[in-house]
Amino acid sequence: MVGGWGDIGVDPALYAKSLMEGGKLCAESSLGSRDPIEIMSEAYQYSTYVQGSSTCCIAVLDGIHLTAANLGDSGFMVVRGLEVLFKTKEQQHSFNFPYQIGTGSADKPHHSQRLSVEVQPGDLIIAGTDGLWDNLFTEDILEIVANASSDPATIAQHIARQAHLVANDKDILSPFSKSARQNGYPLATGGKLDDITVVVGRVVLSCVEYDLNSGVEPMTLAA
Repeated sequence: MVGGWGDIGVDPALYAKSLMEGGKLCAESSLGSRDPIEIMSEAYQYSTYVQGSSTCCIAVLDGIHLTAANLGDSGFMVVRGLEVLFKTKEQQHSFNFPYQIGTGSADKPHHSQRLSVEVQPGDLIIAGTDGLWDNLFTEDILEIVANASSDPATIAQHIARQAHLVANDKDILSPFSKSARQNGYPLATGGKLDDITVVVGRVVLSCVEYDLNSGVEPMTLAA
């Protein structure tokens, strides 16, 4: 969501919630698309009559193929062991002005980055809003993964808690203050107070029925 709407009396969470509700309905429909751009487009149409705007990241895991549409400065990373296999790049028109869909925005779902990654069992998929990426460097996240339990929910809690601590630290050098320095604010320090949402999933082998015709048990992946 884009918090600036709160300055004119609009709850910025309403549009983001509507967007995700529309995306969920599309993804779960028997006729729904598995293409993340199409899911985002359906969600965008679903939210036409809600005032507000939001960044958006839609990811679909189909077998070993993780496909995604990412618009703005939310995103995800794929971690294998303690190595980053993949990490999205933020989309910004200018510093602190991310791409966003919604009321009055020229950005549309088709402006999203189209992404594809091959994953394997054990990989961690760590998704988050800009409140995560603006406050924790990649090495900070990997350190948490290394020291936390293997439970994805626990990892997400630890990451969100650390991002919150940094966001409230006025003296630390965060990814946001580092970017600010690179964009003409040489004395910038501290984290960025923002909404922080973190979702972590681990890729696992799913249970499927044995193929009696071929005598081979097909293998798929699920998060």
